[in-house]
Amino acid sequence: MLCLGQDLRPYGLHLDDQMEVPAGEIYDVVEDLEHQKWIASGSGLYKIGMNQFELYRSDKQFGQSVFNPIVDSRNRVWFTNLKGQVFCVEDEKVNLKYATKDYENGFMPLLSSNDQAVQVVTRKEILSFPYKQKGYISHPIVYDGFPVTKITELNEGQFLLHGRRLLKYDSLKGYEFVQKAPYFPSLGGTILFQMGTRLIYFYQDSIGFHFVDLYRNQESTEIFNELKGLSIVQITNHKNQIWFCTSAGLFIYEMIDGLPVFQKRLMESRVVTSAIIDFKGDFWITTYRNGIYIFRPRTIEEFVINDPNYFINDFIPDANGGLYAIQNEAIFHHYNPLESTKPIDLKRRNNNQRLFHDSDSDRFFLQNTSLYEIKDDALKKRFDQPGLKDFDIINDRYLISNYANIYLLDKDFKTEHAVKGRTQFSVPGENVILSLHQGSMVLFDFDLHRIKQILYQNKPLILTTAVHLQHDTFLGINEDKELLRIKLDNDILSVAKVENPNIEELQTELVDIVHDSPFVYGLTRSGIFRWQPATDELIITRLDNLLNWKGMYKLKKGPDALWVQDRKRIYKLTGAFIPETLPQLHLSLNSISTLKEQFPMDQATSLPHSYGGLLIKSSIKGLAFDHGYALEYKWSPEEAWQPALSQPSGFVIPQVKSGNYTLHLRKHDPLTGAFTLPLSIPLMVDIAFYQSAWFWLCTLIMLLIFGFVVYTWRSRYLEKQLEKKLTEARVDNQLTMLKLENLRSQMNPHFIFNSLNSIQDYILSNDKKLAAKFLVRFSRLMRVYLNHSQQTSITLQQEIDTLDLYLSLEQDRFDKSFDYEIKVDDTIEPRNFMVPSLFLQPYVENSVNHGLHHKHGPKEIKVHVEEKPSGYLQIHIEDNGIGRESSRQLNAHLQHESFSTRANDTRISLMKQYHGDQLDIHITDLRDRDNQPLGTRVSITLPLIHKRHAVLNN
Repeated sequence: MLCLGQDLRPYGLHLDDQMEVPAGEIYDVVEDLEHQKWIASGSGLYKIGMNQFELYRSDKQFGQSVFNPIVDSRNRVWFTNLKGQVFCVEDEKVNLKYATKDYENGFMPLLSSNDQAVQVVTRKEILSFPYKQKGYISHPIVYDGFPVTKITELNEGQFLLHGRRLLKYDSLKGYEFVQKAPYFPSLGGTILFQMGTRLIYFYQDSIGFHFVDLYRNQESTEIFNELKGLSIVQITNHKNQIWFCTSAGLFIYEMIDGLPVFQKRLMESRVVTSAIIDFKGDFWITTYRNGIYIFRPRTIEEFVINDPNYFINDFIPDANGGLYAIQNEAIFHHYNPLESTKPIDLKRRNNNQRLFHDSDSDRFFLQNTSLYEIKDDALKKRFDQPGLKDFDIINDRYLISNYANIYLLDKDFKTEHAVKGRTQFSVPGENVILSLHQGSMVLFDFDLHRIKQILYQNKPLILTTAVHLQHDTFLGINEDKELLRIKLDNDILSVAKVENPNIEELQTELVDIVHDSPFVYGLTRSGIFRWQPATDELIITRLDNLLNWKGMYKLKKGPDALWVQDRKRIYKLTGAFIPETLPQLHLSLNSISTLKEQFPMDQATSLPHSYGGLLIKSSIKGLAFDHGYALEYKWSPEEAWQPALSQPSGFVIPQVKSGNYTLHLRKHDPLTGAFTLPLSIPLMVDIAFYQSAWFWLCTLIMLLIFGFVVYTWRSRYLEKQLEKKLTEARVDNQLTMLKLENLRSQMNPHFIFNSLNSIQDYILSNDKKLAAKFLVRFSRLMRVYLNHSQQTSITLQQEIDTLDLYLSLEQDRFDKSFDYEIKVDDTIEPRNFMVPSLFLQPYVENSVNHGLHHKHGPKEIKVHVEEKPSGYLQIHIEDNGIGRESSRQLNAHLQHESFSTRANDTRISLMKQYHGDQLDIHITDLRDRDNQPLGTRVSITLPLIHKRHAVLNN
């Protein structure tokens, strides 16, 4: 069941909750030209500042209570009291302007103003205070006991009632009689004002309250039944409304067909003394003893489903303020404020149900599995084709789409055109139709001829909703929640995102849009905005405390309201939910200081350097409080606005510059998007001590001295460290060379001893020729040993020649029992590269004495020298002897390690101190498939050192 629950929800506050109101009795409130509020009370005249009340009083003032405040065209505030005194607030001072003697008769002067003067009406005279001259002009009147009204500004001039006489008044010339009032206002409190083109007045007597039309000579007394028995405190008119401030609330009447019609009642439990609408559209209502209330009248009518099993599919407002709605895909509702809710059962239904209104013919339609017209609370079938997908109103025709075809029908539902295809929604332009056609947006002409497909970022465009702006320009929301403008101009199609920074912030929240020229209304997940494309003005209304916007997913515009919908409710939003225009707000600077010290305000503020920034205290003129506003600043007109840091004590602007410049300030209302007019403040900020020339000069001198001291100390330290390292290197080198020399001195006798043993064998065998030949080669080998033993490194060629001479001697010594081969790769020139002297001979000696000596059968030794790509020299010494394991077993009884092996191991350890990983010895035992020994391979890796480099290093 769809029920109506109307709830008046004024968005406002009790001013007493924000600040302490100093007066118990409040009589009136006015707003000056700078939007400041002034209240007349039993304690005096107060101006409402930011979070405080300021009392204005004259030393010549009798009593505390003041009444009837007005604001003249020069923004001066006038007021009076029960003693007949008239005061004016000008230049922040209260001056006594006039004092009448009529107060003993209980009459208080009546104040009014126009563009020329301020008028004061007493019982005996009318005073005019012209703006262009000092003093006042008096125009006497004859007091005959009849009531007199204050002067009222009407279209034809200024008028007042004196008894039954209507007088026209001129501030310089005085008054003249116009006509006689048709009805006699016998008591005081008569109000005269104009409503449109009609001059009316109200008065109250013993019979009741009278409404008199002077031009029509008509009086009505039975139209104010709501006011019977109440005391009228004040009557004012606002546009087409009449407001009655009474002892039981504020009564608002609307002028309809020349007569006041009651509309609403506010504050019914309060004595309302005055009510105004300020520059922002807010109601300021003062009460006798209950303080001041501020309202932003926004009425929400809530249509709600109480049954949890039901939900709302779609709705559409009608012209009478009611609505049509589809509930739970089964029941159709029509609500009219003058009628009861009438449900209509839907026999056929689907999930794609929509409602439409043809405003030209005022016809309502339901799109279901078929198309129905809603008429006399019944459904009349208008189009019955299977698979209905779309229905749209295209100017003076209807567009209907099903699974197979698109139809254009006239208003009598006769087919004019039909084409193959399917649409989901269509929006007519001036010359084209924008349609979601088979999965992408396309343009048709009005004969359903397809013009072109619409692309966006090189992809087919898909919109979730779209509206027509003007000519052939459309606005739509795509699947990424971007607001896009689609325009066809002279056959040139353009698609672009709306470039409004405030809208761009909302684009992730966009849900729906409607167009009501000249405005576009948008529904977001946080509220409603109104955007005017022609001026780019944007007004945002959030009001999170009233509605849960996150659940809303449809927005529609009625004749006098906005409508939104969630799954269970439909809301009608009337009143000032979105103001007609953004109010022009003026920012005032209350104080500016550093975070440590506050300074008085001057034209050009001079401040010391601020270490932590500036503390800004500001307010918006006309607002009693502005806690929701954010302060923004910039240092030059070309810069972008930046947000200041909000603190309980004010706003902080960090990183304050030093020097002379202008600080620009403004405040921003995030609720409506309104900005105050920028405020420019010239500032003179002293430079910090660390920015002065003497500070930098002293700092530079200290840095130079410090740098010189550090440089001197470091230079001496590095010299000592270098000298220490050089000394250690020389010592290490000397020790190493001594060790190597000692090894060579030990190794040479070892070679000689082995060779002498061979000569001895020849002599004992009585082979003199062989002995002599061997001795010659032996002596040559000794000379080579003696020569090479004095050198750290020799050429590779010298090492090979020495090795060849040694192996030939050993071959003779062992009766040619083994063969040897020395091979050098063609890529190596042996004469150009250096190797450690006598480095290979111990490994060849081990192969002969331990590997081949005990072997039976063919014996051979191969020496192969090759160059590796990484810049290393690799030497392989390979024999086919008995292997290291068998040799150790045969020599185990000797318990003796080869001297040459031990010596070379020590030599390698010492040499690695200089060559590191570039020198490596790797010995491999060679075996066959049966794991039988096949010999030994020694792989020696040496750094590839060129001869000229070795000479340079030496």
